Amino acid sequence: YSFSSVAFGAADAKRLVVVGVSYGLSTGPTSVTVAGNGATQHVEANNGEENSSIWSYALASGTSGTVVVASSGSPTGAGIIVWRVITSTPTVSDTGSDNDSATASTTLDIPAAGVAVGNVMTRSNTDRTYTWSGLTEDVDAAIDTGDYSHTGASKAFAAIQSGLTISATPNIAPTHRYPVMALVSWGP
Repeated sequence: YSFSSVAFGAADAKRLVVVGVSYGLSTGPTSVTVAGNGATQHVEANNGEENSSIWSYALASGTSGTVVVASSGSPTGAGIIVWRVITSTPTVSDTGSDNDSATASTTLDIPAAGVAVGNVMTRSNTDRTYTWSGLTEDVDAAIDTGDYSHTGASKAFAAIQSGLTISATPNIAPTHRYPVMALVSWGP
């Protein structure tokens, strides 16, 4: 899957381009590139059919480009959500995932003056919307064929968060498989 003219936000020497990948395949992507550069995978959640993962690449220049998601199989749908994260410490602080409950939920530690992002995917014949707790929703969207939907959220925190519960509740209960959630936090 290739996504063209993806907005990366304003250029900055401390910018991470963070990509939440939602993938309709039992295995996740084998690679993600951001403007031709190999991104690092930080976390992945999989329920045997859907896959949610978060990747990043430190890209100081440019405001848009192509994001390519590659795998060894043929997914039945794919979508991305992109965030601009400014950090002096590009090393991940914490990760979290969930793949076994109707409401995707887990805990995450976030450093003082840090930021967290989350990506959730589920299969549905009806586009779902989500209600987030712990992070602020950025996107609710259908993926490709309409068989899948995904949502993304993020938030910057002034104070340290230890074991913050983060959840995304779909407006329609899952009938096929539970949503898959991936979360990552970074320091300032």
